Amino acid sequence: MAITQTSIIPGTGLGTIKFGFSREQVKSLLGEPDEVDEEVEGHIRKEKSEAWHYDDLELSLGFEESDGWRLGSLSVTSDEYLLHGKALIGLNRLEAIRALNGMGMDDLEYDNLDPDQDMIASESTGIILWLDEGRVSEIQWSPLLVDDYTIEWPA
Repeated sequence: MAITQTSIIPGTGLGTIKFGFSREQVKSLLGEPDEVDEEVEGHIRKEKSEAWHYDDLELSLGFEESDGWRLGSLSVTSDEYLLHGKALIGLNRLEAIRALNGMGMDDLEYDNLDPDQDMIASESTGIILWLDEGRVSEIQWSPLLVDDYTIEWPA
């Protein structure tokens, strides 16, 4: 399957794939995923989630039962995906920060998770860049939040 949805749209989705889509809507666009990871978290209130992986597309999609199994996160690992027309996969930390600043993201937060992995996040756009050994290896994003508990689903 060739990548046809390459434009990362913060808060909205990927090309014509929009946050809030049902699992059936995603399947109608992308077909069956190569792999589905199911998780259950929580001791008292069990939170179920699924991560769908499309290996050839280097694309993963997240769904949570608490959101009515609507699409709530996306992540990509190929430099074919573009944010505001720019490929970020493969950039070093400074190049990534400059690129995000150039896109108007001035609320960047940084976290060093272990010696080989860093994270750069913009809360206002829902964008997270994961860096392995100093280079962007994954872009993850989600819909925007109205408040701490309310998702602003795209129209």
